[in-house]
Amino acid sequence: MPGSTGLFGPRWSPNGLYIAAVTVDQKKLMLFRVDAGRWSELTSGNEIELPNWSRDGQFVNFESSSENGSELLRVNISTRQVERLVNFKGIPRYLLITGNYWNGQAADGSPLIMRDVGSREIYALDMQWP
Repeated sequence: MPGSTGLFGPRWSPNGLYIAAVTVDQKKLMLFRVDAGRWSELTSGNEIELPNWSRDGQFVNFESSSENGSELLRVNISTRQVERLVNFKGIPRYLLITGNYWNGQAADGSPLIMRDVGSREIYALDMQWP
């Protein structure tokens, strides 16, 4: 793609009009307009990762680090306004084998994360065998 050198993690918008990607230094979230064939900066931050489109295609959700710790944010593609959805401070999260955490969205648009509650918290388990 033209102008995509130095970008990774591309994600198509649900309507196919845009592609979001992160710069390799993880400082910028970029937006590609398919009809115009050009990239523009959506927002900047620290350690931007895991971009995901909202179901309506109006927002790109992403994780970023700040002085408050790791956060789940979203940026409006029209206004470029950033909103905080979740601050992960104090929330133990499961680290995937890839070295990343996971986030997603429920059908209603609410954020989903994978918490790490450990593997030793099953106190009783009743099973029925067929």
